Amino acid sequence: MTTSETKSTKNNYTLILLMLVYTFSFLDRQIISILAEDIKAELSLSDTQLGVLTGLAFALFYAGLGIPIARLADKYNRVSIISISLGLWSAMTMASGIASNYIQLALARVGVGVGEAGAMPASHSMIADMYPPEKRSGAMSVFQLGVPLGILAGFAAGGWLSEWFGWRMSLIVVGAPGLILAIILKLTVKEPKRLIAENSDQKEKKSFFKTVKELIAIPAYNHLCIAATLTSMGLYSIMAWTPALLLREYGLSRPVVGMALALIIGVGGGLGTLLGGKLGDKALQKSKRGAFQICVRVCLLVAPLMIITYLIKDPFWVFVALTPAALLFFAWMGPHWAMVQEIAPKSSRAVAVAFILFILNLIGLGVGPVIIGAFSDAMKTSGMESPLSIALMIMMIVFPWAAYHFYLAGKNYEKSLVNPKTS
Repeated sequence: MTTSETKSTKNNYTLILLMLVYTFSFLDRQIISILAEDIKAELSLSDTQLGVLTGLAFALFYAGLGIPIARLADKYNRVSIISISLGLWSAMTMASGIASNYIQLALARVGVGVGEAGAMPASHSMIADMYPPEKRSGAMSVFQLGVPLGILAGFAAGGWLSEWFGWRMSLIVVGAPGLILAIILKLTVKEPKRLIAENSDQKEKKSFFKTVKELIAIPAYNHLCIAATLTSMGLYSIMAWTPALLLREYGLSRPVVGMALALIIGVGGGLGTLLGGKLGDKALQKSKRGAFQICVRVCLLVAPLMIITYLIKDPFWVFVALTPAALLFFAWMGPHWAMVQEIAPKSSRAVAVAFILFILNLIGLGVGPVIIGAFSDAMKTSGMESPLSIALMIMMIVFPWAAYHFYLAGKNYEKSLVNPKTS
């Protein structure tokens, strides 16, 4: 085996492990949505409190700590940072299962957010160093498979485990394997060489605020941040509340809902993620804004498909309508994150990811599910039928809004290549 083949094999092995880490990240955060109705019943919670539990309690610390930890990832060993983070959030997921009241459970979810804050920026930075630009969108899409795979595992495991053992044991069972993976990652993966030697701005050690100021001075980066935030607000609302909707308004059992969503969103979303990455790489070869155009088209298609889904009252046809939407849910992520790495200065890649994640998670994950819960409570109080369905349909406006900013990101990126001084 040649040196280049050996390097490629090692990089692919590392990429798969990072994808598995991301899978556990979404498994540990997504399982709460399928367990939400049981938690609500036992702890006597409102929909607004559920929204805080599934979104804000996790997102505040996940978003807030992401940037300082990413700053560490731009300087120190990223493998160690990811391993420690994975071990922490896995332990806190298990702790969620022994919480005796709402406050304790919310604090445990805060702990999960603290742990998960360290994984994604460091992973993105490693992937950018392991793969050249022309292969980066595809590599990012493999990493982003962790989202649909985590959702698949969360829905499937949550649906069946809660039926057999209850919501508490479900959290304990899904948290334990992450501790093992953290040890495997630390013992078998070496820190990749940072590709920043050619970047003269590395000679100056920038402060955190100077790094952020440099990033937000890039128009294309700003539009990517807004687009990802809006898209995530819609996606996190769908992920957090669709299981509750199917259990509450359609009367389906947890195993049925869990397996159906695992197959439709998990498998369908996984295929869409890979397809989005391949299309992003191919489109970028044809046009400098090609990857952005993939994101635009995805967002414009998701909104009407989801509105149709929530208008249907027959459970079978709900799942049928949800399937094409699920194929598109995550197709924007590979091209989007690849272009973030392309636009950001090489010495600031982890911070570039973390800053977007800060805004994305604080608003998208933190606020989105809470807004749905508050809308649902308000409409239920006023006597409206199917309040949760209506709240979710209103939220779908964020997708065409995001498409507009993806378009502007591509336009500004292309402009910056022609006239760098204007960007």
